Amino acid sequence: MTVVKLHVPEQLRKSLASTNLIESAFSIVETVCRNVKRWHGGDQRERWVGSGLLVAEKQFRRVRGYKQIPALLECWKP
Repeated sequence: MTVVKLHVPEQLRKSLASTNLIESAFSIVETVCRNVKRWHGGDQRERWVGSGLLVAEKQFRRVRGYKQIPALLECWKP
């Protein structure tokens, strides 16, 4: 609904309307953090999650319709 109300271009809308992008990244973070046996404070948790996101980043592909992002940003300018 949100991408429709924001008038996101069609090709970009297909990518942003799904939660698959986020779920895929968090799945990889979960796999990386699964092997951690002892968590020593919040700072170390953030490091492990950051490390997992860096691993996930290597598997990211270009978002379909990425060339339309500047047009989308133009619509949001006050």
